[in-house]
Amino acid sequence: MSKTDFSLAKFGLTAELGFLGRSGIAETALPAGFDPVLEHADALSDLLTSDVLRKTLSGMPDPVTDAFLNSASDAQLRAAMVRYTFMVQAYVWGRPDAAPALPASLARPVWRLADKLGTKPLLIYANYVLDNWALIDPNGPIALGNIRMVQKFLGGRDEAWFVLVHVA
Repeated sequence: MSKTDFSLAKFGLTAELGFLGRSGIAETALPAGFDPVLEHADALSDLLTSDVLRKTLSGMPDPVTDAFLNSASDAQLRAAMVRYTFMVQAYVWGRPDAAPALPASLARPVWRLADKLGTKPLLIYANYVLDNWALIDPNGPIALGNIRMVQKFLGGRDEAWFVLVHVA
């Protein structure tokens, strides 16, 4: 009779954090080719209130290469996935008319990241909440008042609290 592996790690869990991703997506360095991606993700609230959202996101380079996928850490893959899934959601739903298709600059990288992570190329709970937080004081507890949302849509207090209550 063989033993079945019931370790927490097999299921993406830790005793300390449960299903939460490690705090550090904000500090997870991505290769220089991701600089335009991070700049666009950081500017998402401005892009969502402009008329250039889709044009801007359509013009991004695609840094999700085979070399990146083969050498990236799990933290890097998750950090990139959070950014891309937010931009995909903004591209589709960020204007009054839903976009019928994604540009290659979003579709290819989000698909490849999802495939590598074994997930769907959508904004799922893991991207929106579990991997999308950071400690304000790295020595403090995971508690409201000491956590922040890393990637945002418009960045209002209500948006942050919706996520942070789940993290806490």
